[in-house]
Amino acid sequence: GDHLEELLERRRGGPRAQARAAPPPNQLQQLFQMIPLILLIVLSLWSGYPSQYGDPPFSLEKRGKYQIERSTKSRGVVPNIKYYVPDGFSAKYARDPYSLARVDQSVETEFEQNLRYSCLTQKEQQRHLVYQARHSRSRTQRDEAMERARNFKLSSCDQLEEVFGVRVA
Repeated sequence: GDHLEELLERRRGGPRAQARAAPPPNQLQQLFQMIPLILLIVLSLWSGYPSQYGDPPFSLEKRGKYQIERSTKSRGVVPNIKYYVPDGFSAKYARDPYSLARVDQSVETEFEQNLRYSCLTQKEQQRHLVYQARHSRSRTQRDEAMERARNFKLSSCDQLEEVFGVRVA
């Protein structure tokens, strides 16, 4: 009869039903659990350098208004990473060592992220070549394709390891 009693209790919403029902998730608690993720997204969107006009103070490529070549020199930053700045950069940043160091740090971070992305892209291209080689019809085609895959240059991966000591699996 205990089982029948339990079913009746549940229907009536009695103490047994309430004890067994999972407590409703607290929305505030869920929001607090999301804060680290939200912060991560916000921080990744925020580049970490001040900009009054919304334009970054540098570019890793010479393009548009970014024509003046510079390279990183700040302490604690990988030296000699080339980047390009617009006219007026020196007036705004070069006289303030702290601001210049922040720009150098941003250059280093962006450079490393670009290398990581390029490395992953090259590894994916290499995996695709291996896949194609494995699915070649003849042994000769397979061997030639596998050789191409083995010789595929992972220049960004090499540079990432050389400059930052990072290996991407």
